[in-house]
Amino acid sequence: ARVVKAYGLEPYQKSRARQGFVERSKLFLKVLTDRAAVDPILEVAGGAALAGILGFAAWRMSQGAMTLGDLLGFIAALGIVSPELRALGTLNAVAQEGGAAADRVFEIVDATTHIADAPDAERLNRVNGHVVFDGVSFAYPDGTRALNGLSFVAAPGETVAIVGPSGAGKSTVFNLLMRLYDAESGAVSVDGKNVRGVVGDTLRANIGLVAQDSALFDDTVQNNIALGRLGATNAEIEAAAKAANAHDFITAMPDGYQSPAGEMGRNLSGGQRQRVALARAILRGAPILLLDEATSALDAESEAKVQAALAEFSKGRTTLIIAHRLSTVRAADRIIVMEDGRAVEEGTHDALMASSGAYKRLVELQLS
Repeated sequence: ARVVKAYGLEPYQKSRARQGFVERSKLFLKVLTDRAAVDPILEVAGGAALAGILGFAAWRMSQGAMTLGDLLGFIAALGIVSPELRALGTLNAVAQEGGAAADRVFEIVDATTHIADAPDAERLNRVNGHVVFDGVSFAYPDGTRALNGLSFVAAPGETVAIVGPSGAGKSTVFNLLMRLYDAESGAVSVDGKNVRGVVGDTLRANIGLVAQDSALFDDTVQNNIALGRLGATNAEIEAAAKAANAHDFITAMPDGYQSPAGEMGRNLSGGQRQRVALARAILRGAPILLLDEATSALDAESEAKVQAALAEFSKGRTTLIIAHRLSTVRAADRIIVMEDGRAVEEGTHDALMASSGAYKRLVELQLS
């Protein structure tokens, strides 16, 4: 509604809605017309059949082969069965409606799983967080190429920032690490185990994710945080919220932690949604933390508080950060610069600035 009003799209959207209603009414009228065409045929056929039966019964009675009681009993039975038989006339339309609905349902139910665990997949326990990308190449199903032989290592407990222009393949790194997709070539491994050879659920149980678009469910704020670790106590949830600088605004809401977040978190601002998502990741306590522009919706003061909390929380954890803000990137132990799906530079902020390469150009563009 906000975009529609801001761009004056009311007439356009009304026109689209009107077209949809007209199309739907045409389809509905077609169904009614088909049903209406069947009813007269059934009436005529039923009347003819009844007249024939009565004529045949009168002839049988005249021959003494049937009594009046037999005729009345037959007519009563026919009266009971007739509505059910006439209902068969609408069976075709009902069957077609049901068949169309069933097609949509079974299209989803019967969909094949493209990323499935191998029969001999190994279950992971808690990992140390040693992440390796070794010559990884990948293209999405629509043909968009994302990675071209990407290689890098993130040691346990290390904070690694991944920077680069849009389309460089940064988010794809996270998708492959969580095994939402499989690499075309090369290997992604955690603690020396190729992610394709481990049970996906146990892999993702060791990963906490905070995405740029923080998705919240239509549930209470407390339950949205608790999704990070089901079964967490109220005290643990509050501690995670405090660490994400979310406790104050949550308690200021009418029902506190029991306040509804709304569909996609619409009852919260962008920054508040992001802090709830951060609290969820902190509650998960996974040894690998993925931050995809996790503080992009925060103001400078909130970002500083959250960064301090994350710095404390990420101690002893492998943290991969996708970020464009210089303040986030400079705090990393190591920075990987990506272009065209590969790592073109790697090092600390000071070292990369001294090399006058791709990273320095990105920083200068941001500062300008």
